[in-house]
Amino acid sequence: MKTTSDAKIQANQANSKLSTGPKSEETKRKVSLNSVKHGYSGHACFIPAHEQEAYEKHFQQFRADYKPKGKTEEFLVQSLAQLSWSAEQIRATATSLMSLVGTQHAPFETGDEGMTFNLAQAANVGEHLKEINLLGIYEQRKMRLFKTTLHELTELQNVRKSQEKEELTVAAQIHKAAKRAFQTWQPEQDGFACSVDEIDRHIARSERLSSFTGGAKAAN
Repeated sequence: MKTTSDAKIQANQANSKLSTGPKSEETKRKVSLNSVKHGYSGHACFIPAHEQEAYEKHFQQFRADYKPKGKTEEFLVQSLAQLSWSAEQIRATATSLMSLVGTQHAPFETGDEGMTFNLAQAANVGEHLKEINLLGIYEQRKMRLFKTTLHELTELQNVRKSQEKEELTVAAQIHKAAKRAFQTWQPEQDGFACSVDEIDRHIARSERLSSFTGGAKAAN
């Protein structure tokens, strides 16, 4: 088994001291822009601990908007929340990158801070086009997935709502027939998932609509 000699160890230590990383502030800025770390290329949504609360509010807003029912709808709504969150983070990263580019060395000083910043951006953006373009590609992918997922959710909910409406119509007829016969009836007896309260609300809305349409026909 080979061992490293004392002379070799000393030589390695001496060589390591020759490269200690960027020293000037300008060089440090350039190095910091060379590697933009993110998790945007994959399907997973990475949420740092300090953003968990903000993401939870974001997710709950999506649940309130789409009111999912069942595991499949819940999954699709969660996917929409994650995709939109990732797209927003990509935009924020691109904005931050462009801001950092503007802090690099400008071709010349103009005496105006805003103009100098814009000149620095224009002069240095070419060095970071790869990162900027990649971020744009990642955002486009997320938005395409968002639109596809939203379409799937909309179709699924339309089918579900149509089935619920049909179920309520049939359940309302049975419920009214049971009342007329002075019989006690529960929806689950016939395999309905809706509740008696939901059936009663459906009957009330239907009767209210009939009274309006009936009144309009009489007026004509």
